[in-house]
Amino acid sequence: MSEEVRFETTGVLDEAFFKENAKYLLSPKFHQRRMILAALITVFLLAEAIWFSMPSLLVILAIYWITFYPMTLWAQRRAAKTLTKRQYETYPDGRCEIGTSCVEAGVRSENRTAGGSVVVSYEHLSTLAMADHAYILMSKANQLVVFFTDELTEEERNALREHLMEKCPKLKIIR
Repeated sequence: MSEEVRFETTGVLDEAFFKENAKYLLSPKFHQRRMILAALITVFLLAEAIWFSMPSLLVILAIYWITFYPMTLWAQRRAAKTLTKRQYETYPDGRCEIGTSCVEAGVRSENRTAGGSVVVSYEHLSTLAMADHAYILMSKANQLVVFFTDELTEEERNALREHLMEKCPKLKIIR
């Protein structure tokens, strides 16, 4: 007896894919922790500046906030670079063809370049990033599963998103 396969897509993971989707490669927890840290630093420096009447601490706070966004961009580029290096370590040409589909047990990802497949259970999926040419699913342990949406019609994309939201009610969506 064969299992029902839905929303089957194929595509290539390579350096261009990782560069194009760098902003989706960092987990939402990473961004949440950065914001908590930023809030704590801001409160601490403001309290110190007021308590000790040291306006120079406000300059340090301003410098911190000026560098906050560029540091986030740097972290995104670094994540893309790390994934690209991993890709070149595994595949000499730095690219692999991936087939992805939904099955009853979860989302199945097949490595068509080297062989093998894995099924990530729906309960382990935490984030859906809706990129221009792909839906990037992240597991709770930051494992990536990619649906290449260029092969899907608009109705199929919406149906895939609704299917994933139905199977994973706590799924966070990033646009």
